[in-house]
Amino acid sequence: SPPNAEIEALADEYKRIAGITKSSFNNVVETFTPDMIENVLKVSADVQENIAHTPNDPQVKASYKAFIDETVQQYKMLGDIQVIPFEGQGEPYENSAAMMADVRDNNRLFFFMTENGFGEGDDITFEHPLLEQSEFINSLGQRMVFNDLFRITHDIFGHVPQGFSFGPVGEYNAFQEHSRMYSDDAIPALAAETLAQNAWVNAGQHLRRDDG
Repeated sequence: SPPNAEIEALADEYKRIAGITKSSFNNVVETFTPDMIENVLKVSADVQENIAHTPNDPQVKASYKAFIDETVQQYKMLGDIQVIPFEGQGEPYENSAAMMADVRDNNRLFFFMTENGFGEGDDITFEHPLLEQSEFINSLGQRMVFNDLFRITHDIFGHVPQGFSFGPVGEYNAFQEHSRMYSDDAIPALAAETLAQNAWVNAGQHLRRDDG
């Protein structure tokens, strides 16, 4: 999809207000090289699969706190962009191009509510900082969890500015794009929620032959 200059400008304005001086993401990946598959995707996938679930670890808590606080501020930057919970079946959009066209042409984004699915399976009762409730109420009168805010801001600030797709390469680029808007403290949590999850889905051990 084509770039969206208005959203790019909005992201730059957020960085200015937040005092983030990171440069724009220019090293767009067109396809994964064998080296990236071995040393980025597979490594990230294995970390995601094998790391312990430790939400109360001080480093984990600190990174997720920064990540959530900054995501809230990004959400507040959306201004008059309509964000609407998707009430239908399946995904809100047929593909990423349809989502980006809706943002560009209608100033609107339908988002998949966390309560309808979080990670693998339908059980979202486990402890996770993104499942805590935020201060925001959606248009259905429901209180939004922090993961709702992240899904919205990641679509708008990760995918829309340069038109990155929902596929494996596009998700990698969207992580890189969105990471430019976060502090270093927040990056580990962002990477866990984007880079590592994308890597596990597309290059995890469950997809590999015996020879790797």
